[in-house]
Amino acid sequence: MTSPCSVPPWLRGLIREESPRQQQVCAQHDADYRVGGPEHARAIADARLLLGLLLAGMDCWLAERYYAAVREYGASHFAARQPLTFPPLVVPPQAP
Repeated sequence: MTSPCSVPPWLRGLIREESPRQQQVCAQHDADYRVGGPEHARAIADARLLLGLLLAGMDCWLAERYYAAVREYGASHFAARQPLTFPPLVVPPQAP
């Protein structure tokens, strides 16, 4: 399966494939970017990515790298337009 988390091929050798729940978070982030909105909506979408990856079990240091990458390089992919409403976060099930 190709991951919806945009990790360059040259870096994929160092970063393992995301879990299915983490991939859901990345797919939702991509959807948020397609919908677009004002600049604060992009900041919210990126914050949701960070929180969602953490809730889906990604190590903190790695989730922070994903967040930093989308903040640094994601602006050109964001559809800037009207305000955006966000669906609930993808939250993994609680352990018994």
